[in-house]
Amino acid sequence: MAALRAGEEQLLFLADEEGDVEDDEMLGFFLYLTEGLNPIPHRNYSRFKLENYSNEECVLNFHFTKADVIHLANALRLSDRFVCKNGTVASTLEGLCMLLRRLAYPNRLTDMVQMFGWSKSELSMVINSAVDFVFNQHHSLLNNLNVP
Repeated sequence: MAALRAGEEQLLFLADEEGDVEDDEMLGFFLYLTEGLNPIPHRNYSRFKLENYSNEECVLNFHFTKADVIHLANALRLSDRFVCKNGTVASTLEGLCMLLRRLAYPNRLTDMVQMFGWSKSELSMVINSAVDFVFNQHHSLLNNLNVP
């Protein structure tokens, strides 16, 4: 429990000593507090490939069909890849699908590790790169919503 902040560790022990918390609740609190401390082994999962998903799965995960994801990438004039500041590189479709998944349903980066096979920090960087690219290329459309 050394990885917990001192105040959190003390609260857990005090609650346990007082008998206010059942064993299963204590375990739940501990897992909740330490969730971000242990990285998920993203290398255990294969990298994302859009062709491995059916249209139904694409709509469920990204709110677009496969063909629409490809059309959206072309319509947004996305570059052939997203290059992050630390050198992480993602293909256009990987980056776009990461962004769409993040926007399609409230989820945590942890929830996306299995689908994409990337670490949480890599997912974050690629998603931010995709958002930055789309905003930099198309922010004028947001400034004036009266465009024909």
